Amino acid sequence: MNAETKILSGGDGAIFTNVLTKEQSFSNEEDNTVNRLIISCRESKESLNTLYTMFKDSVFAVAFGITSDYHLAEDCVIETFVRLTQVKKFSPQKGDGKGFILTIARNVALELRRRHKREVANFIIQSYGEAEKTVEDSIYIRAPLKTT
Repeated sequence: MNAETKILSGGDGAIFTNVLTKEQSFSNEEDNTVNRLIISCRESKESLNTLYTMFKDSVFAVAFGITSDYHLAEDCVIETFVRLTQVKKFSPQKGDGKGFILTIARNVALELRRRHKREVANFIIQSYGEAEKTVEDSIYIRAPLKTT
């Protein structure tokens, strides 16, 4: 294994720190690629397509974990990449692109979950009113039928 290590001596054994393997160096290159793709995805459909291919499963996993709903998670994936095309300020120095994309996904999923809960609550309240009206109607209909 090719790895760059520092050895700190102390006590009975050596302590290895800062192990940098080939996989980690590829990860840094991947982060730079992701950052460049995020910056260019506003103008380039190919960049957006590449980002979508790379992160659709991760975004779906984050969204499904938050919403617990397959269809909301699918909507979240779509909305995440739409919002990614609208990003005006992205600074690669502040962090990696993968975290940026997953943060957008988390925020979208939370927003969709809140909206969905509100719609379900309104539907239940509306259904309760309709059920009450149905009961009243059936009472008024049965009353004349009992007299005949």
